Amino acid sequence: LVLHEMMAQEDDLHIGDFSDDQQWILEQCALIKQEIQAYLVIEGAERLIEQRFWLTDDKKNRLCSGRVDFLAVDRDKKSGLLIDYKTGWKGAADAARNMQLRWLAALVFFNLDLDTLFVSVVQPRVREEQFSIARYERKNMVAALAAMKRALERVDQPNAPRVPGMYCDYCHGKAICPEARVVVARLSKFPWKSLDGKEASRFLDMCLVAEKIAKAVRAHYGLRLADEGDCLPGYTVGRKTTRIIPSNTAAYAKLRAINKVSKQEFFEGCCRLRLDSFIGMVARRYDMTFRSARDWVEQILGDAAYHKESNPFPRAFGKGSRKRFTKLLEDAGLREGADDQSESDDDGE
Repeated sequence: LVLHEMMAQEDDLHIGDFSDDQQWILEQCALIKQEIQAYLVIEGAERLIEQRFWLTDDKKNRLCSGRVDFLAVDRDKKSGLLIDYKTGWKGAADAARNMQLRWLAALVFFNLDLDTLFVSVVQPRVREEQFSIARYERKNMVAALAAMKRALERVDQPNAPRVPGMYCDYCHGKAICPEARVVVARLSKFPWKSLDGKEASRFLDMCLVAEKIAKAVRAHYGLRLADEGDCLPGYTVGRKTTRIIPSNTAAYAKLRAINKVSKQEFFEGCCRLRLDSFIGMVARRYDMTFRSARDWVEQILGDAAYHKESNPFPRAFGKGSRKRFTKLLEDAGLREGADDQSESDDDGE
């Protein structure tokens, strides 16, 4: 939350105690946001940071809510720009297909009655597509809001079924969810070797869900063992302890003070540089973009840096080709992000 609040600011990005990696994320998000805002000029915009918006019924009862990372609104022109920051390594769906942004757009429309809303996913760690933009017109937001209300009606039905899916990754209840346990049980009996094509892809998706569920179950029972002791026959509490040196500079200074190690011995003997961290440091030091710093560093290092490949594994990828930043910005003003989804919603999904 602190990183999100800092990313929403335009100045004083170096306030507080942040690691080099966090500083790089802050700077990259700020640069990308400036690039987006330079293209999507919203005059006299009101800036809303970490703002929560509620959907209510006719009696003002709260039904659901969502919090936006950054929102710039021109209330006179009824237009706005919404940015959602993703700081992890796993890429999110692009803005035109992102369900989280779609629900946020519906909530913003419900509360502010905008005619146009640009939505953007900013994910600096994802090299292929660090940001994407889509445009929601009024008709798209109306359709998204209608779809949200229909979904809430289904959820509110007595004994409404829970349908496991990739979204289980974000659910805090997956460790005790009956439907989640069914997924794991079915996968163990499924004739997966005979699958191919779309069926195999769907099976792999559910395997990822099962892995998340199993991890949550282990964490759940680990906490129980820590609190209750011998509550699970055959199991005891296990803990992993990692000793770290937070500052190489401080450690080297202490060893150098007693003449026990030279600088070259210290770094060659026990330190291994992570290439992305090194590139980020170069980018900050010489005021370069990450992409420019990466090209420069890899050219200079040559054979001193190499890519270590793992065993082959299936990796999910999004639909559509990747586009350069300038192309994304140009297209954002011309395409309507929710057209395909709003049409399917009008048909009742």
